[in-house]
This record gives sequence, structure tokens and C-alpha cells, in this order.
Amino acid sequence: MMSSGIERNANGARLKEVIIEDGIVASALEYLVLHAPTMKSSLLATSEEWKEFTSRPALKYVLRILTGLSHGHENTQLLVSKDSIPIIHGLEQVSSDAHVGSLAENLMEAIKEHPSVEAKIEEVRLKTRDEKKRLAMAV
Repeated sequence: MMSSGIERNANGARLKEVIIEDGIVASALEYLVLHAPTMKSSLLATSEEWKEFTSRPALKYVLRILTGLSHGHENTQLLVSKDSIPIIHGLEQVSSDAHVGSLAENLMEAIKEHPSVEAKIEEVRLKTRDEKKRLAMAV
């Protein structure tokens, strides 16, 4: 993707700001929020609704664009983390031919460069681990 080739210098940062100002990041995030199934539990990411969501052709491009723009850019990291971490975390757990899980994991790693975002991500991941433990104990 073109966004992953943006240099990490003052010019690259300015370009990323222009991309934010033009609403591209907001549109990509809106796509995620509008099309993602409701998150009742992070363990439900394997449901039919999620499989349908991950098969959407634009999803892999949205994830790649957001990943490229998030690398080394604090404002994008904060925008992505605002409402999308649970959705991206759900996508991390999905196995698909389009490698959506890997793309989501790459996005999480890119936004995790920001310390406050890293804390949010760890909180969501810990919650999922605890949920999986509870489920395993119940069996």
C-alpha cells in the first residue's frame, strides 16, 4: 500500500496530517465501525457475522491503510484507538484466506507505539485472556 511507504520524517508527518484533514482516516474508521458486528464478547469473533465481515473486499485495504498511516504518527494512532480497538482485536482472532487476522495484528502493533494506546490494547487483550480462562475452567 502506498501509505506504508510514507517516510517517517517531517514531510511524511505533514502528509499524514493532510490525509487526516481530508477525512481519509475518519472514513476508514467509519467503515470499520459501520460494518463490524456488535461485540458482545471478544470470543464471538468466530461467529458467522464476523466471518461475513472479514470477507468484505475492502476490509484488508482499510487495515493496510490505517497501519501505514499509524506507523510513527501519534495523531493517527490516537484516532484509531479512540473507538476501534475492540473491533481490531476481534479481527486479530479471525482466521481467513485474506489474512485479516495478521493485518489486524499489524495495525495493533502500529498503534501500540503510543504509550496510552498500548495500555488500552493490553487491557482488551487481558480481558480476552481472562474470558478464555474462565471458559476453559467451566469445561
